[in-house]
Amino acid sequence: MHSLLQKDFSLGSMPLTKDDIKARQHDWDRMGYWLVRDTNVHCNQSQAWVDVSKGDTPWIKYCFGGDAYANYTWDKAPVEDLQTLYKQRAQQLRDNNDYLVLAWSGGSDSNQMLWSFFNNGIYPDMVVTWAQLWSQRYGGYVDLLCNANIEAFQNQNIIHDMISGTNVPYRLIDFSLNYDKIFYDADWPFRVHQMRAPSSNVQGYCAHGEFWDDKVLDHSSNAAVVIGLDKPSLHVDEDGNAYHYNKDGVNGNWMDPWMYTQNYRGLKLEQFYDTQDMPAISAKQSHVVVDYLSSHPELAATYTRTGFGGARQIGRMNDQKTVQSLLYDYPWQHKEFSINKGDGKQSIHGYRDCWLWEQPDDHPIKKNVLAGWDMLKNNIKPEYFANQDYQMGIMGAITDYRYLGKI
Repeated sequence: MHSLLQKDFSLGSMPLTKDDIKARQHDWDRMGYWLVRDTNVHCNQSQAWVDVSKGDTPWIKYCFGGDAYANYTWDKAPVEDLQTLYKQRAQQLRDNNDYLVLAWSGGSDSNQMLWSFFNNGIYPDMVVTWAQLWSQRYGGYVDLLCNANIEAFQNQNIIHDMISGTNVPYRLIDFSLNYDKIFYDADWPFRVHQMRAPSSNVQGYCAHGEFWDDKVLDHSSNAAVVIGLDKPSLHVDEDGNAYHYNKDGVNGNWMDPWMYTQNYRGLKLEQFYDTQDMPAISAKQSHVVVDYLSSHPELAATYTRTGFGGARQIGRMNDQKTVQSLLYDYPWQHKEFSINKGDGKQSIHGYRDCWLWEQPDDHPIKKNVLAGWDMLKNNIKPEYFANQDYQMGIMGAITDYRYLGKI
């Protein structure tokens, strides 16, 4: 493990040194970190890209999985089928946690996660969905598209059949209440997981924020929130060699720096699919897709990665439903409905924040959001932004390639 920088990131105006980060609260291998020029370690994406912009040697890597991934035999497909591995993962999470919460968005990834629990009689203590329900508190016109009432009610209908007959409660959390807890100064990029849409960052706060009151979770609880995302990231080179890798745009999604402060309550964040506790899931998913690509070489040729440190898949498998059908097998495929999914064209100006963009520029939250982006624009080289447009977000970084075999 590389040694930490003395000042790894800032939490707003409060600097945090390595002495503030408690080892028992910060599992670098599980959550991932950014390595710059092979010497500087960061647990915040923005700080890592500010750092790499200072040097003459542009070198940054996302590290994830630790020895469990580094030593895994990726080129041999697990003999178990995916549903068996999913069941084993659900049981593993249940056995290892006294209090277990599943974060469910209604999309295919989180649907399979829920099905892996409930279909096997393995029950969490709660299921939560984070939606934007009350943006009116910040002023301005807010329609149903922005406050997600439609999605929220549809999700409630979908999950009703799943939890019916169990004692598992379902809780709908209004993430719009968290904007002013994050965007209170221009340093917000150093206390969120990604430089992304404001709504994405306030959702991240929910995993660690104030709705975990003492009635649900005390400081000594062995508790975890489980998120279920995303499809495996693959690269196929010109010689037909297939590789698996992880990208920070997915796995670094929820790694908020405030998880590592002295006041953090110890609530763990677990990923259902990509986890060092069971790398066989990622390996099996990868091999299932690679096997499919082997019989569809025209699709295999579209898998590539471009851009410095980037993790963009060009020509990702044309039919996303094909990928889902290969990896998932749950009974309500036609009821998928994801909260907070934008149009895919703009990383930051997402439609979920339409209420914010309607405010004047001196609105206290909008002012700080814009100031934070300007700060990054002034401190990160333009070539590190997607299409050199800082409002499209940072391109991201990836892990080492893990060899899967030939197609």
